[in-house]
Amino acid sequence: MLQSSIGPFLTIAGVHPDLVLIAVIGWTLLRGSREGVLWATIGGLALDLLSSGPFGVMTIALVVTSLMSRLGYGRVFGSYLTIPLALTFPLSLVYYLTCTLLLSVLNAPLTFIPALTNTILPASVLNMAGMLILFPPLRLLHRRTGREEIGW
Repeated sequence: MLQSSIGPFLTIAGVHPDLVLIAVIGWTLLRGSREGVLWATIGGLALDLLSSGPFGVMTIALVVTSLMSRLGYGRVFGSYLTIPLALTFPLSLVYYLTCTLLLSVLNAPLTFIPALTNTILPASVLNMAGMLILFPPLRLLHRRTGREEIGW
């Protein structure tokens, strides 16, 4: 709901950060793929319900991205900002390219090169800036709601 209502006000150069994508990447890196896929499904269904595109495209793209985010999940570095920040750009590309592929399979009118240069790359960079802002509150929520682990 926030992305659909606030997103247009966060537009820079014609693109806005994808808050759900940023939250899914951050949460998957903090909590692992099980919770990441859950929130990717919930967030994707909400985005699909609020969009005018083919139903399921955003859900599938978010779940794929969450599963790819799992590769960066780790107990040692998962709560540091450097890993989510470094992975946001390539994972944003995975998300947008998955959406583009699904839309092309569904015969949606789409020209790839202009979409890549005008939307996908700028939005991926903007998502990195969004991760700088969104990850610290996600980490705080993770620490307050997570199970305590015994470590050395």
